[in-house]
Amino acid sequence: GRELLMDAALSPPCQRMGAMVAFQRFEDFKRNFDEVLSSFAEPLLENAPFSESCSAFYEEDSMKNARENPIHIINVSIKTADTEEDDALVEAFTAFAQSKKDILFEYGIRRITFLIAQKREFPKFFTFRAQDGFQEDRIYRNLEPALAFQLELNRMRNFDLKAIPCANHKMHLYLGAARVQEGAEVTDYRFFIRAIIRHSDLITKEASFEYLQNEGERLLLEAMDELEVAFSNTSVRTDCNHIFLNFVPTVIMDPSKIEESVRSMVMRYGSRLWKLRVLQAELKINIRLTTTGNAIPIRLFLTNESGYYLDISLYKEVTDPTSRQIMFQSYGDKQGPLHGMLINTPYVTKDLLQAKRFQAQTLGTTYVYDFPEMFRQALFKLWGPGDKCPKDVLMCTELVLDPEGRLVQMNRLPADNDVGMVAFRMKMKTPEYPDGREVIVICNDITHMIGSFGPH
Repeated sequence: GRELLMDAALSPPCQRMGAMVAFQRFEDFKRNFDEVLSSFAEPLLENAPFSESCSAFYEEDSMKNARENPIHIINVSIKTADTEEDDALVEAFTAFAQSKKDILFEYGIRRITFLIAQKREFPKFFTFRAQDGFQEDRIYRNLEPALAFQLELNRMRNFDLKAIPCANHKMHLYLGAARVQEGAEVTDYRFFIRAIIRHSDLITKEASFEYLQNEGERLLLEAMDELEVAFSNTSVRTDCNHIFLNFVPTVIMDPSKIEESVRSMVMRYGSRLWKLRVLQAELKINIRLTTTGNAIPIRLFLTNESGYYLDISLYKEVTDPTSRQIMFQSYGDKQGPLHGMLINTPYVTKDLLQAKRFQAQTLGTTYVYDFPEMFRQALFKLWGPGDKCPKDVLMCTELVLDPEGRLVQMNRLPADNDVGMVAFRMKMKTPEYPDGREVIVICNDITHMIGSFGPH
């Protein structure tokens, strides 16, 4: 025990501090800025016994560390602003932050956020960070920084984000442009719309299900309304748009029941979601299976990239015992594609397959390599829910001409074709022929030379 105490006494002090101050007007804060900053004096200077005995070890390093890795925060609330215009407010705050930049760095200030109170409305937030040289962090405008982690913005790090103003304060909309090599053209643009749902915990299964269903549907409609407005006001063509809803309250229910409810809701608004190119959605919900059980964070992912098959995957969040990092673990019988991945895994940018698929769908048809899956879904419908449907209801291989012109069977990645004619050999198992029948399907790839149909 004594050794531990000695170790603790000799470790360099690390006190993260935050100041929350309120003023009537911005001018009042400017006049009192030095006094606010004085509360962030170096801990080493305040702790005299420590300073005298250990300053030789730590003083220089601590000063340097405070400048390189600032940790302190200032939140400033302004009751009455001179203007209601965001641009004018940002201009005033930026001018102030830039004039005080050096001293903010010196005192180890990591972030300064201005909160502007509004009558009967949600307050405005403007955040300036040390890492951006105390320029405004536009992504966090009108978003309370302390709660921003619930929007999981770091998962969009493969995209350069631009915040789009929303009439609805609950919604946070971003236009993402995929990060590409310098000089390369950006072709992957998508909207990310995100919302946090706050409410007290629900204590019965009935109330939980009713609340989730009603609130979920209302938010989906609000998200689509915001996307509709953004769609008509952007100069770039977006695809693979994404909705993320984070339900903070704990609910009591069976996760599989949510899956049924969400599927029926998506089907109800399917044509509108398709028109808005919403191909991915994600729900995060804290669930108790019983009234006395522990809350489990559950994630529900929906994808509809091909346009005719809605894939739903359920995961729970678990902590890896070795790395202590939180990861996805499939919930239920089906193992989803994110199983075993970290919870902060970024969204992937559009691949060649999705770009081709989008091109075909824009021309009003199905992408050639989506036909096998379309046949598979049709076969599942033929078998119906009561029949014992075989797992290998469809077996499919592609027929390709080799360099000598011979026809060979092979499985290759979609979009690897270099001609407009694509051929598949399929074995279909139907209720009438459970052993299966073989068919040859010849398709035309409209994305290859505007649909030029030929084997060469």
